[in-house]
Amino acid sequence: MQWLLCNKEIIEMITNIAIAIAVIISAAGLFYSGSAFRLQRRTLRANLFYDISQRIRELEDQWPKCKKLEEKKQWYERLFNAFEYFAFFANRKELTSSMKEYYKDGIQTYVERIKWEQYSDLLEEYKKRSPGQFNELRRYYKNAIRKELPF
Repeated sequence: MQWLLCNKEIIEMITNIAIAIAVIISAAGLFYSGSAFRLQRRTLRANLFYDISQRIRELEDQWPKCKKLEEKKQWYERLFNAFEYFAFFANRKELTSSMKEYYKDGIQTYVERIKWEQYSDLLEEYKKRSPGQFNELRRYYKNAIRKELPF
């Protein structure tokens, strides 16, 4: 009879040890999956930023090919649409602060360029458009650059 009590205690001890090992392994798995999710989020942000940067670089490479004023106007339209796409994700905090800062000067430069160069008619055309256009860019411009868009 006493032999059964010893075996019962041994079995309970082994069961408790097995449960403790299972809990430790589960905790390590949760920690690992949490770090994997953070890494995945960083990777998605980097891929998103890369796609936006690639789009803007392709547009900047097309600039020398624009000879006529109408082609340049269309180029500006595509560029500001790309900046609108960038601003959409920046406003929703899908990009890191350093990613948001990366295009801050570039956006300001292009806005100033369209404002002061020979594209004043394009600026007037933008002003006539509905106020809903370039909403994300307006919000980003106001928050990041602390100015209002001139259109």
